[in-house]
Amino acid sequence: MSTGSALVELLADTVTTDPSSVAVIDGGPDPIRVTRAELSSRVLALHDDLRAHGVGEGDCVGVWLPNWSDALVIQTV
Repeated sequence: MSTGSALVELLADTVTTDPSSVAVIDGGPDPIRVTRAELSSRVLALHDDLRAHGVGEGDCVGVWLPNWSDALVIQTV
């Protein structure tokens, strides 16, 4: 993962500071709390999956951003 990304660096810093702190709450009838560590893990997993499918720096990828924590994961990669 590129360490030049301001969002990635910010997320890494917050995980180091307090990994179990809730970063985002996915709403709905049964809200799901997503910790900083979980969010970071999902960002890294998506990054690796995109790379494995040939997506690289500078490539353009279209995504539909849902209104839950997946939107944050996609924007952070």
